[in-house]
Amino acid sequence: MTAKQWESEAARRLEAAGLRVTTQRRGVLRVLREECDHPTAEELFLHARARLPEVSMATVYNTLDALVRCGVVRQVKLDRTAIRYCSNMREHAHFYCEDCGRVFDVNIEPAALALACHLPKHLEPARVEVAMRGHCRGCPRKGRMSATQGQATLALISGAPMLYRPTSRHGARENQKLLHDRRAR
Repeated sequence: MTAKQWESEAARRLEAAGLRVTTQRRGVLRVLREECDHPTAEELFLHARARLPEVSMATVYNTLDALVRCGVVRQVKLDRTAIRYCSNMREHAHFYCEDCGRVFDVNIEPAALALACHLPKHLEPARVEVAMRGHCRGCPRKGRMSATQGQATLALISGAPMLYRPTSRHGARENQKLLHDRRAR
């Protein structure tokens, strides 16, 4: 499905749920599909704000909540990290790199996974959610802040638009502090 088709389908589902498809919601949809890969709400907000300065954090949260309820995106919960959002609605698992913070989609066969789990016969899974943690081979950010993370942090401070850069746990805390400081101004 192309980005345009996905946006049209998302808009159709929002309208079917009785929600207006505003410019701000379209902007959030576009950023989610085109620029971000498994973003947190805060990352999505920063990218959407670069395109639409008037978008608020509340709009991003409300849009994400509506998209989850309409079955357009799913929440990805990776232990104690911030909730991420995934626009891939096919059955799949997620792999989280503990060094660079990137999240990868991993193809799985739900029926085979259910059989491998030896589920009792009276249980029938409707959906399978698997999250794996580890390290991506050759990760450039292993245990240190990379140049791109530093550039993303500078962009946050200056208010300049930035490209999506997944963050490590350390970088995520830094970005949250910067976001909090920007809101306080």
